Amino acid sequence: LENFQITASGEILDSMDNCALDSPVAGECFSGPFLPEAQPFWDAGEEIPAPDSRNLFTSLPAVPGDKVPFDITLQAADLGVVFPPLIPYTGSTALNAEGLTDEIVENARGCKFGTGVLSGDVATPVACEERPWLLGDIFHSNPLLVGPPALFLGEPSYNQFETNYATRKRAIYAGANDGFLRGFLAGVWDAGATPPAYDHGTGEELFGFMPWAGRQNIKDLPIAVGNRNLYFVDGSPTVTDAWFYTNPTTADKAADGSEWHTVIVGGMRQGGETYYALDITDPDAVSYPDYLWEFPREGAPASIADYVGQTWSEPILTRIRVKVGLDDNAGAGFERWVAIFAGGYDPSGDPNNFAAYDAAATKGRAIFVVDIKTGEILAMKHFDPAGDPEESQMLYAIAST
Repeated sequence: LENFQITASGEILDSMDNCALDSPVAGECFSGPFLPEAQPFWDAGEEIPAPDSRNLFTSLPAVPGDKVPFDITLQAADLGVVFPPLIPYTGSTALNAEGLTDEIVENARGCKFGTGVLSGDVATPVACEERPWLLGDIFHSNPLLVGPPALFLGEPSYNQFETNYATRKRAIYAGANDGFLRGFLAGVWDAGATPPAYDHGTGEELFGFMPWAGRQNIKDLPIAVGNRNLYFVDGSPTVTDAWFYTNPTTADKAADGSEWHTVIVGGMRQGGETYYALDITDPDAVSYPDYLWEFPREGAPASIADYVGQTWSEPILTRIRVKVGLDDNAGAGFERWVAIFAGGYDPSGDPNNFAAYDAAATKGRAIFVVDIKTGEILAMKHFDPAGDPEESQMLYAIAST
């Protein structure tokens, strides 16, 4: 992930103000592949902090509604590690499942496998030896730049939110197939510049978040054989500013803008069967990013989980109006910001996969409307062979939105 500059005229230049492209038109720099000698302002893979300094997180069912550090406090059960492993891990000196778990975690954090674990759960405690490259491949996940609030709402409370965060740090968000959604520093406001503007940032990794489905599968990455058989956070994230109601039947918004938040929502594509949502309002906040929810949550009932396949659907983030119980706010409804997404892909719902298709299967055959604040289902349509005509005709997995 590299950073270049786009001029006012649309040319793409490198950090030396040279054309970064092998342009097919002499004297222009609007198109063409990047030149190998072009010098970016930064390459995010070169800006990953040392393994013990990284801000890496995941979630656990025992800590609902919050993130937890992705470090050696995680237990074997959290990663699904068994001992002895069916496939040996090269470099491992683990004596038990907890030692192997620590080796897997330290490897994901950036240590060569078998290093970074100093406990008695390994036969040969060795200090961390950093791997040469700590950024996994960004494949299908399109990087997303988030700067100041930018919705065109014209509401006083939102206008104040815009003012509050008009110069917040810019960050680029992207998922990678090493397990993490990441935020990278992409610009700091320079009030002393003429005119005042954002600088190019440093590309530094601000955080990494591993959804629960990735946490359950990360044990397989160190023993991957090298072909493309593992994916993690491979979906493209989406972002919006959203109003968080203080109680279900309020219609008033705080004038100081404090009830508005910037939220990122994404899926894992082939990497898993869950969507995630994080509050990324303030990159300078100690709690950044704030955990909101995952859908379906780890251990969700079959009535939900059975309808979610690989999360290929890119969420649509918008607002609607709802009735709360019998209260429809005198016909006006109550505002809710929501994520709308499909059940995703599964071979059993693919009509072109003749060997795997199953007319009675449920994976991916659903559409969800989820409260962006809580992750609660506000509406759901799913395949039901005995249901109404709409539900009984949902015969295929819905991979996109």
